[in-house]
Amino acid sequence: MRYVPVSSLQNSHLKQVRLLQRQRRQRYKQGLYIAEGPHLLAEAVRFEVELSFLVISASFQMGKEGKALLDQVGRWPIPCYTLPDKLFRSLSEVKTPQGVLTILALPPSPPPPPVDERPLLLLDALQDPGNLGTILRTALAADVPEVVLSPGSTDPFGPKAVRAGMGAQLRLPLFLAPDWDAVATRLAGRTLWLTEARHGLPYRQVRWQEHTAIVISNEGQGPSAAARRLGHHVTHIPLANGVESLNAAVAASLLVYEAARQRLAI
Repeated sequence: MRYVPVSSLQNSHLKQVRLLQRQRRQRYKQGLYIAEGPHLLAEAVRFEVELSFLVISASFQMGKEGKALLDQVGRWPIPCYTLPDKLFRSLSEVKTPQGVLTILALPPSPPPPPVDERPLLLLDALQDPGNLGTILRTALAADVPEVVLSPGSTDPFGPKAVRAGMGAQLRLPLFLAPDWDAVATRLAGRTLWLTEARHGLPYRQVRWQEHTAIVISNEGQGPSAAARRLGHHVTHIPLANGVESLNAAVAASLLVYEAARQRLAI
């Protein structure tokens, strides 16, 4: 690894970081995204994800945790841009920066997963990046084989979604559907279950291991018209005390873990 001191935000690589932070179009044009914090760097090293370059603060470089991580990254022939702490803080998008930005290659589109007992998860025009990242982390933990993102969904590789995912994007297969025809093709052979408050079958009565896909929709609008055209069945999570609906990430967690419970008989 080659260390390169940087003293100005006018540096071309820091300008590149700004574009990757702010513009989805640039992330996909360049095939890169940003993971901030030592945990995500450690996860990238652990699972041998392709690194493009690092941006670090002086205090991270000198700290015990930073030195240990940088020693592990040292075998990669990549540049590491070192910044004074004040300059790094102005580049970071979090209130309390931890001193490292890892610039990673976007993963290739995964091959279709096998149709087995594990349901896929379709995110239907989900807009909140924090919810999206939390759902991805939960899906990875519950052994969901793939998450399909419909057109109009927020970017799973945006900075907020990556932070909320806590490393899920490094390992969980994600299919970003260019259109709804691609969604239909991807989910062929599966029964789609739309989730909608107070409608359909209670979620614990659904046999999730029978070649299914769970649809989690936009937080405020419910299932889209396109999802309804594909959806075969509707399920809901029973709610008490007049509560109208659950956060999308909470609903997704209940559904994927109910599917895991049925599959593993736990």
